[in-house]
Amino acid sequence: DQRRIENYLDRFSLAGKRILHVGIGNSGLALRFARRADEVVGISIDARELTLAHGLGLANYVAVERNKYAGLGDDIEGRFDFIIDNNINSACCCLSHLQGLLEEYGDRLTPCGQILTDREGLAWIPEAAGLNPRWRFSLEDLACAADLTGLTTEAIGSHLAALSRGDRAQPTLASRTSSLLRRTPPAVARRLKR
Repeated sequence: DQRRIENYLDRFSLAGKRILHVGIGNSGLALRFARRADEVVGISIDARELTLAHGLGLANYVAVERNKYAGLGDDIEGRFDFIIDNNINSACCCLSHLQGLLEEYGDRLTPCGQILTDREGLAWIPEAAGLNPRWRFSLEDLACAADLTGLTTEAIGSHLAALSRGDRAQPTLASRTSSLLRRTPPAVARRLKR
């Protein structure tokens, strides 16, 4: 699910853009995009993830200890062009909490910004926690909650969802071509550039 979100994000020109990554894991998203974006802000509640992030020394990558359900706080300033949360309903005990989270994220979007999540993350709940399987969300569940907060949900392919306040940014032909060249073997890319 993270790879699908990153591949979608890769199609955009990220110059001057801010990304909020919720649940930074191994900071792979920051390693992949921090050089192209204006700033990547990551939040996590895991001390090991934060230690790893701080040790990377990426100039425009900020990692902050934060529980997403407690709010982003005043120390995370400004708006974001992309908010990435592949497990958007993790530890969500009810629709009310999901609605509150979506309101918070929506308030932090730029006018053409988008929240990106994945169908796989929506359906994930830890089996060991003994949680009711009903708390697995579908894309349709997310769309209903988003609608209550004034967000529009659009399916991107069969797995991704983009939530926005209105017209969300679209990749340009040039940025999509650049993305294709980044994924093309170097010898083939050199021939294509000729």
